[in-house]
Amino acid sequence: AGLDRAGRAHPRHPHDDDHPRMYQRLLSIAILAIGGVAAASDALALGFGHIPGSMPFGQALDLSVPVRLDAGESLAPGCVQAEVHVGEQRLAPGAVVLTLERRGEARDDMRLRIRSATLVQEPLVAVNLTVGCNGSVSRQFVVFADPLDRRVAATAGAARA
Repeated sequence: AGLDRAGRAHPRHPHDDDHPRMYQRLLSIAILAIGGVAAASDALALGFGHIPGSMPFGQALDLSVPVRLDAGESLAPGCVQAEVHVGEQRLAPGAVVLTLERRGEARDDMRLRIRSATLVQEPLVAVNLTVGCNGSVSRQFVVFADPLDRRVAATAGAARA
């Protein structure tokens, strides 16, 4: 029980102490939401284009992934990371070379080349790609390693059509 201004006792309502907690909870949620939007704002400007679906079996790893940037944005090479698995084997980070290349005159028209001297001797190559420094975008994808003769036959068939 509590006392009113005149000193009389009055019963306490069971939720009297909940109002400050409710406001603290709402304030915490709002701060987290605003912080999440601010952190993600840089990440929303980044994106990936069409990911390659296959690559030659038995050759060195060489993938090219289009990277989309908003106009006026840039991407530093240190803000790009890739984890590559050839079959069950994870390639050491030092064995994977990442290069940002411009495809045309526009600053936002870029490709990320993922290369390694490691020969692809497994049917699947899995890549976890992370791009961005102040907020990042990640994409996981799997590329099938096709035998070279099948790729050549498919290309020759498409040329005849």
